[in-house]
Formats: sequence, C-alpha cells, structure tokens
Amino acid sequence: MKKAFIIAGLILLTISSYARRYKVQSGEVSFSVAAPMRQLHAMNNQLTGTLDPGTGAIFFHVPVSGFLFQNEYQPDRYDSATWRRFTGFYMSTDHYPAATYKGHIVNLEDINLERDGTYNVETEGTLTIRGTGNKVKIPGTAVVRKGKVAIRCTLTTNTAAYKIRVPQLIRGAFFQEVDISVSGVLVPD
Repeated sequence: MKKAFIIAGLILLTISSYARRYKVQSGEVSFSVAAPMRQLHAMNNQLTGTLDPGTGAIFFHVPVSGFLFQNEYQPDRYDSATWRRFTGFYMSTDHYPAATYKGHIVNLEDINLERDGTYNVETEGTLTIRGTGNKVKIPGTAVVRKGKVAIRCTLTTNTAAYKIRVPQLIRGAFFQEVDISVSGVLVPD
C-alpha cells in the first residue's frame, strides 16, 4: 500500500512538472522590407505569449504600434514619420491593434523541455495581421537551458495575403515580400 502511494506521488509530480505552462519573459519581433530606394527595418520588443508543453499549444501577441523603425541616416534614432505611415495608413492600428500567432507544435514528441539541448521545432497555426488570418507552417529552433526556453524563427510573407494597403504607384516595387524574425525567452509560469 505504501509503495502504491509513492508511485502515485511520483507520477503526479512528473505530470505536474511537465504540464506547467511557459510564458514569454522577453522577446522581439522584427521585420524588413526591400525597396529600390531603401531597406526598411523595424523591431518590437513587446512580444507576449504562452506555450503549453502538455498539448503543444502556442500563442504569441505583439502590439503593432510598438514597432520602431530604424532611421537610416541616424542609426541611433528612430524614424517617427515612417512609424506614423505604418501604424496609420498601412496597418490601421486603430482597427487592428495587434498581430497574433495561434497554433501548435507539430513535432512535440521530439522536444524535451526538461533536458538542456537544441531542438528543431515545426509549428502550424494561424498568423493574423491586420485582421486577416492565414494558415502558416513556421520552422524554428528551441534551445532549452536551465529551465528556460529560447526560441527563434523566421518566415517570409506577402503583404497582399494580409490585405495591407499599398498605394498603386509603389505597389510593384515596394512592400511585396516581408521577412519576419521572432526570438524570445520563455520561462515557467
């Protein structure tokens, strides 16, 4: 009888330690857009999100107005004019204040959050930008070290897929492909 209680206790301890959720402690989303006249770069360090290691469910959220654009002429300053056009005209942040990714880890069985190491991660989910959601597959890496999980992924998307308004005059040469990078550190919640 005593042995059964010990085994049950160990099973519950294992389940509870693995079932804990992780949350983003720090993170950054950045993107770049190639254009004939200049390259636009923006970054946002307001990434929030969660990971449920029991189910593989993931959710990330970033406020669109938090993106800061690098000023190509003064690298230590941010370009407020580009930010105003981006948040007001292109992204309509009054109506669509955030971009989100809701999905799950496809290869969850290949990842051990209890053991330090580097793991390839495959996710599937819905990326929602400017109120438009699209199914995407995003590969990335997860580095587990001392209970923390560092994530990194990149993807390329098209502005038309998210109904981002681009003026006809510059549509052919500007804002077609957008390279997005996400990095962050998740800790047990």
